Amino acid sequence: MANTVVWLLLKAAGFLFLSLLLIWVGTIEMKASVHLRNRQQQTTVFAQEAVDTHPVQDVFVAEGNDVQFPALGPLDGPEVNVVLCDVHHGATNTMLLNYYRGSPVELTSRFVNRSGLSLADGVFRLHEVRLSDQAIYSFRINLGARKFYRLHVLTPVSAPNIQRNASVFLPDVQLVCAASGSNLTRRWMKEALPLPPDCHLSSDNTTLLIRNATATHNGNFSCSVENRVSSRQTHFNLIIGDGGQNFVHTWIYIVTSLLVWLCS
Repeated sequence: MANTVVWLLLKAAGFLFLSLLLIWVGTIEMKASVHLRNRQQQTTVFAQEAVDTHPVQDVFVAEGNDVQFPALGPLDGPEVNVVLCDVHHGATNTMLLNYYRGSPVELTSRFVNRSGLSLADGVFRLHEVRLSDQAIYSFRINLGARKFYRLHVLTPVSAPNIQRNASVFLPDVQLVCAASGSNLTRRWMKEALPLPPDCHLSSDNTTLLIRNATATHNGNFSCSVENRVSSRQTHFNLIIGDGGQNFVHTWIYIVTSLLVWLCS
């Protein structure tokens, strides 16, 4: 009987000890988790403040191409102990690579096999760039100041096409320069010279309008479309009859439109 009581007391004591041990371990893990979360938040806030307060250099690349960031300088000397690179998407800060002297360069899984850091000249290269790679990249050597680069990933300009308004009977001529791509700018010329003053452009230079066009407006019009990574050009040969023909064509158009309206 006494042995049974002792065994039960020992079992209860062991259970109590194990419970207290689990509670203690859980408390330590919770404190560590809170500390890590606070540390990550502080790091994110610091990174965002650094991006907001430090100069950022722009780097442009076409989607699918390779990009080379400005050289950091030789990194294989004894004076370089650590190199860190982070990617900043808004308030999110992600480690891209780290290098410690005497160890290989470590890359995060997202950039493995399509990026690399040359220790000889400090050039970081990113291959087959995606639109999702557009972000701010920061590099830091030892405890020095961070260098920030904003990577712009642009879609190249498609082959442009100039389209004229449907009816050649209208007195006004409208030419539209259609193209696709990122951050496009358009520039029109006539016979490789700036446009005459009676040629009017829309706010984004997509549409060229010539009011009361006559044969004096005949000629070769070109539209150049470009962004920071590509440029394309197309031409359109505008042919307009003399003023008398335009007058007749205008009245033919008006009468035809009126007849269609009356018969509808």
